[in-house]
Amino acid sequence: MKRRLAGLTALCVLAVAALFVSGCGTSATTLVGSQAADDPQTPATAAAQDLPALVAGNTAFTLDLFKALRSDSENAVLSPYSISTALGMTYAGANGLTASHMAGVLHFTVPKDRLPAVFQQLAQSLSSSPPSGTSGSGFKLSIANSLWGQKDFPFLPTFLQVLQQQYDSPLRKVDFAKSADGARQAINEWAKEETKGKIPDLLPAGSIEAATRLVLANAVYFKAYWQLPFTHENTFDGNFHLPSGKIVTAPLMHQTATLGYAKTDAWQAIELPYAGGRYSMVALMPQAGLTEALKGLTADGLSSVIKQLVPTEIALTIPKWTYRSGFTLKDALTGLGMTNVFSNADFSGMDGSKDLVIDEVYHKAFVAVDEKGTEAAAATGVVMRLGAVLVTAPQVTFDHPFLYLVRDTQTRTILFIGQVTDPAAVPAE
Repeated sequence: MKRRLAGLTALCVLAVAALFVSGCGTSATTLVGSQAADDPQTPATAAAQDLPALVAGNTAFTLDLFKALRSDSENAVLSPYSISTALGMTYAGANGLTASHMAGVLHFTVPKDRLPAVFQQLAQSLSSSPPSGTSGSGFKLSIANSLWGQKDFPFLPTFLQVLQQQYDSPLRKVDFAKSADGARQAINEWAKEETKGKIPDLLPAGSIEAATRLVLANAVYFKAYWQLPFTHENTFDGNFHLPSGKIVTAPLMHQTATLGYAKTDAWQAIELPYAGGRYSMVALMPQAGLTEALKGLTADGLSSVIKQLVPTEIALTIPKWTYRSGFTLKDALTGLGMTNVFSNADFSGMDGSKDLVIDEVYHKAFVAVDEKGTEAAAATGVVMRLGAVLVTAPQVTFDHPFLYLVRDTQTRTILFIGQVTDPAAVPAE
């Protein structure tokens, strides 16, 4: 059980680790063309100023979503960054109450018109160049977006421009109406390629239908070696305690090293840096049960624990693990308050009408942690379809005198004609 608990806590923070360091590194000049980084009026500087708000919001969303998706007894892994990015692309076409619901659940506090530029800067900052000291070390972080739309659907040029210029996602035209499964396979092949084969089947059979009009997708791939790798010789089978109280045997890695360490009333936390130092895994082990500890964990609380990490020589024992997770997010997002996107939605920023709704949000993730380092991948697909066209039945009430005909429909001969002025009248003899 302990193996699963330690693995689960590590996975929880693995997904958010990049968010805490995303503001570091590449300058605004590098990230956004030739705009001068010291000009407070440039889009680059404005995006840099908004970046902390996006990161903080993503972290809050991370915890909300993870708590909604996890179970007490199962491993789990997801990429909230991937999910937030895919839904951020979708948010670019949302208006009215739909935009309000999305912003609330996703914790978007940056003004809607500025948000795409901030996502762009975050993505470029994360993946623009390897951390220092990682040349030839196998470090890899790639982020990719894609937009798949019905070939004859009237998407607004302004929406397509935002997706192409700031999410690097030009429209790929497909024919959902005539070849729904062919389009699904093309999207899955894209996700498989972008995640180095780790996510081969993002969209399950039946997820794409003739009524599908748009799929917005994000893929993330990460691979890095530890700055202080474990040795295979120090990996031994040991006990791991499951939530049920049972004990299982699991491969446990050992090393004594100076690592970031913090101990609070609720958690013990360690930080394992990857080569280059920019990225790290923070693993948090609860002092009591994981479920209870997570209930009280907020974004500010998580930040506080991480701020308390100080270099400490510790003898660390932690399991190695490999796991895959797959989720459909509609129920979780609805439960968090994003209700106006799945029906009665307003995505008029995409096509000028209110015909599109989100059908489902699919997410799959993979992680492998061993003596050398970590490999992780995730992909998210937001599938949008035409909403059910609500036809209001006409109200026709025969409550005053009316005319009627009996006719031959083939020859159009009227066989009888009559009227009703008093249906309660006694018929004549």
